[in-house]
Amino acid sequence: MKIENIKKMVTLPDFLKKIGREPIRRNGDFLHYRSPFREDKKPSFWVNIKTGKCGDFAEGGEIGDIINLAATQL
Repeated sequence: MKIENIKKMVTLPDFLKKIGREPIRRNGDFLHYRSPFREDKKPSFWVNIKTGKCGDFAEGGEIGDIINLAATQL
């Protein structure tokens, strides 16, 4: 199975929900979450639902896509 097909099968919001994270707010194409890497008081983790990219403001920016995020959770 190609990586591109996997990316279409599991969205970032679906993956985050499976690991217990729900969006705190939405701003256009961006969903904001509390970070899956640490406890946040303010949501610092973002997902762009249009591009399929995610990142963490506190970690220095873009993390990547569903594959990159899933790899950090192993």
